[in-house]
Amino acid sequence: MLTSPNQFKNDQVLHHDGDLAHAASGDGYTVKQNGKGVLKLRTLAAGEQEYGCASVNNQKEVFRGKLILSPPSG
Repeated sequence: MLTSPNQFKNDQVLHHDGDLAHAASGDGYTVKQNGKGVLKLRTLAAGEQEYGCASVNNQKEVFRGKLILSPPSG
């Protein structure tokens, strides 16, 4: 499960395909084991935002990182 507060809400998602499924909570995406996919988002604001990634089998061991969000090109 890949999560990032408010970033993965339906109105922020422009496109997704591959081995991704939108979580029922609206706050994340489930990725199949060894899966690959593309997730294109509308950024909330330029800057850095924390994200987390946890395995269904080991939800206590969350990998945390930072998304680098760019302003829309225009």
